[in-house]
Amino acid sequence: MDWQDSYSVHIAQMDRQHQKIARILDRIYYLEAGDRRSLDQVFNALSGYMLHHFADEEGLLRAHGYPGYEEQRREHEDFLGRMRRYQEQFQAGALPVMINMFNDVWDWFAKHVVGLDKQYEPFLKARGCR
Repeated sequence: MDWQDSYSVHIAQMDRQHQKIARILDRIYYLEAGDRRSLDQVFNALSGYMLHHFADEEGLLRAHGYPGYEEQRREHEDFLGRMRRYQEQFQAGALPVMINMFNDVWDWFAKHVVGLDKQYEPFLKARGCR
């Protein structure tokens, strides 16, 4: 997936992390449905990196007293729940319909970044975050 400026929150650390997430998601798009080894690697990479990203993002928002912090935290939990369900299906032997999983995860990510993350941009910039 191509990164678009409309996804940018103009906070360098968050933009770098969002771009890395997009690159990991892009890997899902190209996976063969039966490639269990690669799918396992992508799940692990995405889950691990999302935990890292959410911790960084939530820490930044909490440190600056962002009023939308709780909504962000709930949205992050929603995403992690989605990923857990896909991983549980996978670990139980089912192969998720790759295009459905990709669309679900990508749609959530794009809507979250553009709809929710962009809301913290002016708040953090006013507090000197770049």
